[in-house]
Amino acid sequence: MNKKLLNLNGNRSIGIIIGVICFVLVSLQYDYVLKFFTADQNESSRQQYEEFINEHPYSNRYIENYDQIPKPDRPDLAMELRYLQTLDPALGFPPRERLEDAYERVRAHRKQFPQLTPGDPATPWQERGPNNVGGRTRALMFDPNDASGNKVWAGAVDGGLWFNNDITNANNSWINVDDFFVNLAMTTIDYDPTNTQVFYAGTGEGWFNGDAVRGAGIWKSTDGGANWAQLPSTASDDNFHYVQKLKVHPVTSDVYAATRSSSPTIDGGIYRSTNGGTSWTKVLGTGNGSLVNRAADIEIASDNTIYVSMGFGSSAPNDGVYSSATGNSGSWTKLNTGGNGFPSTNLRRIELATAPSDADVVYAVAQSNDASVINGLYRSDNGGTTWTTLALPNDADNGIPASDFTRGQAFYDLILAVDPNNSNIAIVGGIDLFRTTDGGASWDQISKWSNNPNLNLLPVSLVHADQHGIVYKPGSSSEVIFGTDGGVFYTNDIANAATSSVISARNKNYNVTQFYACAIHPTAGTDYFLAGAQDNGSQQFDSPGQDATAQVTGGDGAFCFIDQTDPTYQLTSFVFNVFFRSTDGGSSFATMINDQGSGLFINPSDYDDAQDILFTSRTASSIYRMSNISGATPLIQFINLPSAGSSISHLRVSPFVPGSTTLFYGSQTGRIFRMTGANGGAPLVFDI
Repeated sequence: MNKKLLNLNGNRSIGIIIGVICFVLVSLQYDYVLKFFTADQNESSRQQYEEFINEHPYSNRYIENYDQIPKPDRPDLAMELRYLQTLDPALGFPPRERLEDAYERVRAHRKQFPQLTPGDPATPWQERGPNNVGGRTRALMFDPNDASGNKVWAGAVDGGLWFNNDITNANNSWINVDDFFVNLAMTTIDYDPTNTQVFYAGTGEGWFNGDAVRGAGIWKSTDGGANWAQLPSTASDDNFHYVQKLKVHPVTSDVYAATRSSSPTIDGGIYRSTNGGTSWTKVLGTGNGSLVNRAADIEIASDNTIYVSMGFGSSAPNDGVYSSATGNSGSWTKLNTGGNGFPSTNLRRIELATAPSDADVVYAVAQSNDASVINGLYRSDNGGTTWTTLALPNDADNGIPASDFTRGQAFYDLILAVDPNNSNIAIVGGIDLFRTTDGGASWDQISKWSNNPNLNLLPVSLVHADQHGIVYKPGSSSEVIFGTDGGVFYTNDIANAATSSVISARNKNYNVTQFYACAIHPTAGTDYFLAGAQDNGSQQFDSPGQDATAQVTGGDGAFCFIDQTDPTYQLTSFVFNVFFRSTDGGSSFATMINDQGSGLFINPSDYDDAQDILFTSRTASSIYRMSNISGATPLIQFINLPSAGSSISHLRVSPFVPGSTTLFYGSQTGRIFRMTGANGGAPLVFDI
């Protein structure tokens, strides 16, 4: 490619912006792009790829402004960004099967060069926590062998398997089972009622959120969770890349797995093992009793009838709910006929719950096919023969329509559970939690994710947004645990949850939070850090070891910076071009820019410590330059650029030119540029 020299004038714009973080995986995308164009150097191929990226639906989403800043809960946008950043140009989709090869290379490198591996005796890692912030949790189970009934197991979607010996005590710490599982994406857990020493745990979060991690099958314990082993029958089988739900039959000990695959040609289904996981047979899937392969949920009623839901994701909609008395292939009956009260179209993900006290009562909540909103809530009083449409919960929060308590995230946060002793009492979760005591005719809101103006008058508990798990303590109508994007929550008084704050966090030392970025204080030996976390804001660390942190700004925490020449000035960010500034060493932060119409969801940015300038991605042909960060009022401008062909996906300030600013930036399609004099009025751009 020819080197070009351009003379640019800075175009000043006083406005509002949003800044956020660039994924580490951008470098992986660059690698794929370079490989692609090594094979085909001509410019027309690159332009074709840029056209593909720019016209992709994920690049042209209408992003409605958040009505409150900062507000979390847009995993769909994170997923779409990550999809574009990790797709192979030669294939047109992300080749996730390459991850296993990458894992194997890392393991081999550690064995070959142990002296160079961080974490060895010469360079030990120090865990920093935080010890008061949890992370996304989908797998929950009360331990059947604990005499007190208070021991709980939890699986984090990228943090492994944990247990807490007393969930009733907020000061009791979680204990990590094993940091060195081949895969830490725990999504579901169950035990064998005929032998309670046998546990199964499934991996792989397959709901299409961008920060999901692919699994590696199913793990099993035969000693009550003390030791675990990966089932060889699932370790290398594409059908077990994403294990959405596991259930063990209470009479036969057969293990049922609802799965989907990451392969475009293999797509999971309902699998059953009759020999403790040694081998598996597909008992429900395409051409084998259902319309599609993708399985979402499994529940077993008190009369041992097996209920499953099939169909989710854009390539597998419009199937529904099936039941079987035996679980055998060919024995499944479809329960949503379209003429029995439960539609057979406009469906994707469906969550189910059966009533332990009445085998005939089944609840279902469904995602719509045409958007990630709620299709409806349904109840059957005769085992699925006929269904009644239920009222939908109405979340009091602003920006959430009465018809959709998931705020467009039904593909991601959707969960149901029924009281063990009363079939008319149930809990449903989306962004927040709701409880019915009249069989679904009406719902009471029992949680809120913040104290924003629309929610501050609700007397209910503060529970982190995005509900993924609800488990009643066996036999109890009072004690319930919840899995959320913010970890685990517990109550022993669910009956009063609509009028009192009775649900509280149980996250001590539950170190599973997913961090995007970190900034370190310049003081030598410092204990002070800022770190942006998925759906858990920007956290401030200021004490040694693993201790509590403070959330200084909320929402999805993204890139953050601490001025290395004067740490009085610090920056955190939310999504797109939303940035916050502290001028008092991190004691307080105020909005510096709030532009939700430019940049990427987790927006690439970098900070020039010598010049006190923040640079962020804006469009394919412009970047934001925010100077005078250490002054009274930052100067917000944007610099017009020659088009990078696609969105700017990474920026880096050179540390080797302190008297001026040299800025490197690259695009989603692999173009790389060097800008000299980026701090001045006439920067020069070189296409390299």
